Amino acid sequence: MNHPIHHYTVKTHKGRPLLFENGKPRPLIMYCPGNAFGNVSREDVDRFLSAGVTDFYLWVGRDETEKDGFTTPFWQQVNQLGEPRMVSPERFISLPEKIEYIIQRAPDARFLLRYYAHAPKSWKAAHPEEMAVNEEGTHLNETSLASLRYEEDHRRALRHMLAWIESQSWAWRVFGYITLHEFEGTTLYSCEGGCYDYSEPMRRAFREFAPQWEDIPTNRFLRERIEGGAMNWPEPGTTRIERDYCELVRRLFLRRCQIFLETARETVGSRMVLLGMDALKQGMQGWICSPFFEGKRPRVHHSHMLAASGSIAAEEVFSLPGFNVLNTPYDYIYRHMGGSPEPEGIVDSCTVRGTLFLVENDCRSFAAHERESYGYYRDAAEVQAGMWREAAAAIARGYQTYWMDVTSFPSPRGGYFRDPAIVETIRSIVPVMRRSLEWEHIETPSVAMIIDDRAALWEDLSADFQNLSVMWQRLTGLAHIGAPYRIYLWEDLAAGRIPDHRFFIFPNLFYMDETREAVLRERVCRNGHVVLWGPSTGITDGKSLSDEWATRITGMPMTLLHENWSRQVVLTRFDHPITHRLHGAISYGDSMPYGPILVPERDPSVSEQGIALTTRGINRPGLVIKELGKGDGRWTSIFSVAAPLPANLLREMARHAGAHIYSEENDVILASRNFLAVHSVRGGRRTIRLPQLSSVRDAVTGKEISPSTDVINLDIQPPQTRLFLLNL
Repeated sequence: MNHPIHHYTVKTHKGRPLLFENGKPRPLIMYCPGNAFGNVSREDVDRFLSAGVTDFYLWVGRDETEKDGFTTPFWQQVNQLGEPRMVSPERFISLPEKIEYIIQRAPDARFLLRYYAHAPKSWKAAHPEEMAVNEEGTHLNETSLASLRYEEDHRRALRHMLAWIESQSWAWRVFGYITLHEFEGTTLYSCEGGCYDYSEPMRRAFREFAPQWEDIPTNRFLRERIEGGAMNWPEPGTTRIERDYCELVRRLFLRRCQIFLETARETVGSRMVLLGMDALKQGMQGWICSPFFEGKRPRVHHSHMLAASGSIAAEEVFSLPGFNVLNTPYDYIYRHMGGSPEPEGIVDSCTVRGTLFLVENDCRSFAAHERESYGYYRDAAEVQAGMWREAAAAIARGYQTYWMDVTSFPSPRGGYFRDPAIVETIRSIVPVMRRSLEWEHIETPSVAMIIDDRAALWEDLSADFQNLSVMWQRLTGLAHIGAPYRIYLWEDLAAGRIPDHRFFIFPNLFYMDETREAVLRERVCRNGHVVLWGPSTGITDGKSLSDEWATRITGMPMTLLHENWSRQVVLTRFDHPITHRLHGAISYGDSMPYGPILVPERDPSVSEQGIALTTRGINRPGLVIKELGKGDGRWTSIFSVAAPLPANLLREMARHAGAHIYSEENDVILASRNFLAVHSVRGGRRTIRLPQLSSVRDAVTGKEISPSTDVINLDIQPPQTRLFLLNL
């Protein structure tokens, strides 16, 4: 049967970016089966079909002659272009086999396809000079970002693959293509803690890009930190070469993104499809990746992965012609019960731009072996609470989520979804997710964390401080404040894209100039907002380190001390509206040393609520608050010497700003104006307070709870996630 061309686009519908097919919104409820050798995921597909899932996110397959998990059947050997082969009934690995199997059982199925942009092993063996080289001189199993030979051969293989797919009878069902750069947009070496690629292609590219330098820099900060002499923020005048290198790899990363988008658009032709990537993990500033997955102690100097990989300045990637979908997994670190599900990517920056955001829900379960898990669901009750939590987060923040299994191979307990109780939970979620796309999505002004994804350029390119100030601040603080939060890039704030939130957190706003100050004055430091400045806010103008900008933007006298030490803060006074509701002694911070240390001065105009615990000879305030301005220009400035701050303290800051607090119990609150979810691991009575009188219905059953109320009383049977519709 001949089908007319099907066009797939991304448009905003009911306040959230959605997939549109030929001009009409299409619910996107997907499953991505595993892709391991020895694959038996046919039975997993059957489970999801039985649960009502009809759309599938598929790998394009692997070339079995290479036995390389990251290659495709379309690029074989050194320069051989091939096609996927149908295989025996015992296997379920080739792309046409999967698609035909699914179509026979789901005639309305649609497909999203993705592939790893890796060269075959044989290509790498034939071209060792194109491979990245680490600081020890070892060739790595990844191509250099500067390899022109790889770019040419990859473009040719990509064009061949897309042309083959687009020629198939089922091609009209394919609504988009996703690429994963080598190691998901972060270089292998940066994941392991390294910074620089010393391959000849990169050295040549660096000499051309920055001819004032003879060669790529050596990792002097590694040596200095081993010797105990380094400070996290060197004088900018001494790090020009490091910043030039990072700027080069950023441009090379951007070029790879452009190659994918340009080649895909040219090959697909007039048919409109979604194009994007699984990369750009801007929400993971400071992630120490490989040690987490491998259970190994991190290097003394662990690189900031995104800066070392060129995966910064995401604003430019989002703005590339044709880019309309970003895909990342959920953050692996805190998937356990009680946490707030957060995508690795900067989801809220995508939704405010109208970009479709897909979250890979590969949360592990008791159906898999513990060694395959990262905080897995231990029983059916945790599966139910966890999966509804992920569904609720997607509804509350306007993104799309799909289930994924990365095992699907014969093993004693392989497969995250291979249990009847898990399938039953999925079956109950699917219709709710379909209905939710017609619920009006409106953001509610609350809490915003603003991230500068170039910030690492002003440090020593390490992950350490931002691991505390961005990641752990979100995981252990923001997740439990009892109010919804959002995370955006600095560029979203500067462009005026984001809602007028009440409480702003700047965890890594190191660089400051007049242009940035103007953005802060116009959009943040006004209208009764509360602003929490991170420990090293404004310490550089790109020319030198000083306390001048910190003093200027916080409105409080600051001093920059050239010391390198750990930071803790102990609250010692409770006479400010932000602290007077808190009970008992409160201390926070971490034992990791970093510096220089920016500390507030004692001043009559500043309310000193805590002291700083740092190195010998420093006795300064640790948490200070100042009320500034009048009328519409009124705002509250808060500076903390240490991070991360605890949830109860952040909650009081949000309350002071006028953000609505739904819960006082450290439960996870997932909310927008017309939707509310509560995830809790502590049993007992709950009083959830609503921002205004609302009709309340159970979002799962549709049952009316009250025609008009501003309070929801719950009896929590932990672990539990409850979903509600407000005024809908």
